[in-house]
Amino acid sequence: MSFILQMQRRAIESLRDHAHEFPRIDPRAELILNDGTPLEILGISQGVGTCSEIHGMNVLVVGTEPLHAARAAAMSRTLLDCAYTVLLRGPTVQEVEEERNRHLWGDGHAFACVELLRSITRKNHRIILTRTGRKRLYVALA
Repeated sequence: MSFILQMQRRAIESLRDHAHEFPRIDPRAELILNDGTPLEILGISQGVGTCSEIHGMNVLVVGTEPLHAARAAAMSRTLLDCAYTVLLRGPTVQEVEEERNRHLWGDGHAFACVELLRSITRKNHRIILTRTGRKRLYVALA
C-alpha cells in the first residue's frame, strides 16, 4: 500500500517549487474553481513516513467528485493547515500521450494527475481557486 501512496506523494512534492501558500481554512468552507466548478476535499497528503521526502509538509487534495460520507464527516472536525493545494483528476488523452512519449511507457498503464491550484479570492467561507498550469502525471496502481 505504501508504494501506491508514494507515487502520488512524489507527484505532489514535484510541484512544491511552484506552489503558492494556502491559508488555514475551516473544512466546511466552500471551495470552487474560478470557472464555477465546485471542489470537494478528498483528504490531506501528509508529510510523514517513507512516502514523503519533505516531512512536516501537508498538502490539501481536492477533486470534483464528492468524498465518501463517513470520511467527509471525519474531515469536517479538523481545521486544515496545509502548505498548498492540488486537484486530483484524470489526465486528458493528450497528457497521457505526452507522458508515454516522455518516459517510453507502453500501453496498459493507468495514469492519474495532480494539478497545482492557487487561491485567488477568499470571502468568509468561500475560497476561489485557479489552475496554475503546473501538473504531474503518475502511474496509478490502484
